[in-house]
Amino acid sequence: MDLKFSDFLNLINDRDSDDVKKIINFNKLLAIKIGSQQEFRKTPRATCGMFFGWLVENYTQVTVFECFNQIKGNINASITENPNRTSNGTEVSFLKIGNTGFYLNLTYAYPLEYMELCARCLKELDSDKTEAVFFEIETKDFNHEENMIGMKEDNNMQDGMKELFVKGRCRQIIFTGAPGTGKTYRVRKYVEEQCTEQLKLENGRKIDQYKFVQFHSSYDYSDFVEGLRPVEFNDKNTFVRVDGIFKAFCRGIVEYNLERLRKSDFAIDNMNDLYTACHIKNGESQEKKNKIKDIIEQKQFYFVIDEINRADLGKVFGELMFGLEESYRGVENRFDTQYTNLRTFNIEQNGYYNGEGDVFKHGFFIPENLYIVGTMNDIDRSVESFDFALRRRFQWKEIKAKEVMKSTLEAIFEKRTKEEEKVKDSSYLLAKIEALNEKISTEGAPFGLTSAYHIGPAYFKEYGLMEADTVVTEQVIWNRRVEPILKEYVRGRDSAKVATFIRNCAKVFGVNTSYEYEEI
Repeated sequence: MDLKFSDFLNLINDRDSDDVKKIINFNKLLAIKIGSQQEFRKTPRATCGMFFGWLVENYTQVTVFECFNQIKGNINASITENPNRTSNGTEVSFLKIGNTGFYLNLTYAYPLEYMELCARCLKELDSDKTEAVFFEIETKDFNHEENMIGMKEDNNMQDGMKELFVKGRCRQIIFTGAPGTGKTYRVRKYVEEQCTEQLKLENGRKIDQYKFVQFHSSYDYSDFVEGLRPVEFNDKNTFVRVDGIFKAFCRGIVEYNLERLRKSDFAIDNMNDLYTACHIKNGESQEKKNKIKDIIEQKQFYFVIDEINRADLGKVFGELMFGLEESYRGVENRFDTQYTNLRTFNIEQNGYYNGEGDVFKHGFFIPENLYIVGTMNDIDRSVESFDFALRRRFQWKEIKAKEVMKSTLEAIFEKRTKEEEKVKDSSYLLAKIEALNEKISTEGAPFGLTSAYHIGPAYFKEYGLMEADTVVTEQVIWNRRVEPILKEYVRGRDSAKVATFIRNCAKVFGVNTSYEYEEI
């Protein structure tokens, strides 16, 4: 069905119309053409963003935005350059307005409301320019397998993080699964998408919105929380108390939160004021405390720990085991750390924090708006160091190779440059990998192998590339990466059974192996 855009928007008033029902149904596909832009398979949300972008191109940004502010009525919406994920604890949906650099925020993101905003704005503006614009409605059913390519990889992780973090149910999560499933890549991608602006304090100091660290066997409490470090101070070499990477990151967050509260309507100028306001007893001023928490939690910060199980976590976290409890976050739950009797040294300024200028002077605490994300391979030998007391403080999400294989391979091959040979059809390779992983689960079961031992898509990043005039084939990848890891999985087992297992894996993968067992 082809409609003039003005006629289409007029349909919005008839909510019982079959055409409207087709449009607002999230299980239908839309084909839209607005001005010079043409996109397909878009929802009402995307249509609205394109429409406002088109209006800005044809009128002026000021005119459109003024019109928007007049017509939005009681719809909780705004136009902003810095979209937030939440507002007072409520999820906010935002979309880009053309190429303006602005975003449309809708707290109550129902499909019909997007279209109502378009209809209201159209009525206020000169309709001469919109009469020729056509809106095409396609009624094809939405097929997840066919149309969600590139999004399936988010189902376990991106959607899981959004559900657990944005809705506020959990502030700690660990993604686990087979090696090579792209856990670290996806976590960093998600976090970077949430942290697009550079934050600064009034003194000009920049505040990181996210921090990335990778644990290893020598990582300890002094690296993570605090410890004694040698510095040259007042022409002398001395040991001073210095923040570890996690505590330093938390310090920046607390200073940023305090600065925002100073600008609010609450009489909060320092940490003592904040502690008094939040340390409520006998139900006093609970409403004020809740509003303060809402202000704090409007800005999210992320701390990403890659290979979280590689370190001795008891030694790394120390008394943070207390602070990680969600109910023990915030200034009202501050606690003493191991070196609390010493003043903290500021490395950047080469001097001690000055009195109340130290936000952790009276104790350390983890801010409410900090989200901790960990990644780990659950088959790693060091996984046993992750004790149950720490496990229960995190939500766990498993990333399975089967669920992310297709979308990840296609993303890898699509991102290649013009000079690199793109793999146009990955279905052939995908079938081989699925057969290999099925063999690992079945014939590998007597060795204790499960889906956690599957071969992930990251093993095939070089597939199809040229190396010294030779194409990297599945045989090359088998020799370099797959067979060695399979041997490691079954090391120390019956040699004859291992040889049979390796040969059968090679057979279903369509490659050759020279692996044989030797009797001792």
